[in-house]
Amino acid sequence: MKDYNKNVITEAFPKLENSAFIRLLRTYFRSVWHIIVVVLLTTLSALFGLEIPVYYCFALIALAICFFGDDTLGVLPVVCCAPMTIAIKHSPKHHPGVFFGDPSVTVQIFFCVALILIAFIARLISSFIRDPKRKLPRFTVGFAFLFIAYVIGGAFSAYYSKTTVLFGLMEIASISVAYFLFHLTVNWKKMPKGYFAYLFTAMSFGLVIQILSMYFQKGIVVNGEIERGRLFLGWAHYNYAGAVTAMCVPAIFYFSFTQKHSWIFTMLATVVMLGVVLTQSRGSILFGGIIYLACAVITLVKNKKRERIFNFILLGAVLVAAIIVSVVCIDGLKKIFAAIFRVGTDSNGRLEGEFIEAWGYFCRYPLFGVGWGGDNWKDGYAFFKYFKAHNTVLQLLGSLGLFGLVAYGFHRVQTCIALFRHPTVEKMSIALTVSVLLLTCMMDVHIFSFGPAILYSVLLAFLEGENIRGGVDTRLKLKRLKKKKRENSAL
Repeated sequence: MKDYNKNVITEAFPKLENSAFIRLLRTYFRSVWHIIVVVLLTTLSALFGLEIPVYYCFALIALAICFFGDDTLGVLPVVCCAPMTIAIKHSPKHHPGVFFGDPSVTVQIFFCVALILIAFIARLISSFIRDPKRKLPRFTVGFAFLFIAYVIGGAFSAYYSKTTVLFGLMEIASISVAYFLFHLTVNWKKMPKGYFAYLFTAMSFGLVIQILSMYFQKGIVVNGEIERGRLFLGWAHYNYAGAVTAMCVPAIFYFSFTQKHSWIFTMLATVVMLGVVLTQSRGSILFGGIIYLACAVITLVKNKKRERIFNFILLGAVLVAAIIVSVVCIDGLKKIFAAIFRVGTDSNGRLEGEFIEAWGYFCRYPLFGVGWGGDNWKDGYAFFKYFKAHNTVLQLLGSLGLFGLVAYGFHRVQTCIALFRHPTVEKMSIALTVSVLLLTCMMDVHIFSFGPAILYSVLLAFLEGENIRGGVDTRLKLKRLKKKKRENSAL
């Protein structure tokens, strides 16, 4: 049986194992307070441009956890939050060269990342030495197929090159590395119940604060109206920010499903959903709203009489307030959401442009597509300007062909089997969170963006971890005990 309490430092210095300081450190890193501290650091960095000090803090946290912690659970908040630390004034897209163009900044960022990787690799090697007979994670085969599809996408086409191979490697790493690392280095049996929900709930409030900060930028108001195109964060366009925030809504509803005074958590989820609305991302509002309504219905069904009544009153009040605000404040809403009123249900050129272009790529190269770049990389490619179909299915068909779509389908079947085999409230909440991402990707590219892809990878680790923590393993043990009892009684 794997001993998670042993790590690099305590194996070298056994006396440290029982020290009060080590016990306190481990307790803190598994607590909600640690999550709150990481989210607070992330928010301060994004608001005030404190990236470098925060990155050093994250590196020290990772080092302390990997060398002193009983597992690496405390690194999860760092991995999820790190992509959201870039301040608006340091945005590489809108203010190129201001921050990331400074060589000293780049060196320090790479130094912090290197420290975290070294600590993780040391912990991983230590884990394998202690438990060399470990089983491969559940989704390994699916990720292996995706790895092949992402790398050979575009093969035998005029677009295939080492650049598309390198980009494919980065894509597969973003959706799988965190899954494998945390699956192998976290003691999921000891994971606090609802840890995923605490993490994404804390993240949601940090995100809402960042979203509000978008409205205080210069040049946002044009002719008395909010210009949606100028809404951005240092690390995200408004669509990206909206999708990530919408992903947090089911996590808050998890507490509505499981805790007393559930109406409080329903109210908090509503506040975060309002934050999604403020991003003015139509896809996030639509699909996030659908999942919000689904969570509200589940809350009403799962709760007892008294809790159900309170939730029903709250949701009714929210509906009435929304109607009143829409009628009384229609002029103000038109100024704030002027761009949405103008655009309406227009596809922003997706139907006439990217969708048709992706289908054309597929028709020309149906087996392996054209790779990640397409015509975008034809004349002097910019590495991150990959072809964006703004639809997951068309992206896979155009970039990776039928092989890529089949590989993705196999991976999706694996995740669904893991979800529906011995379902729990935690697994249902994780599935709802992932559903927001997948649905928004029917009109966007978030699953192919590194930040949301990392969150997806972490969520898969939580999904499988839930089976280990108390789902499948516990049921298997019960079945074995019943079988042994029957055998003994037969004797």
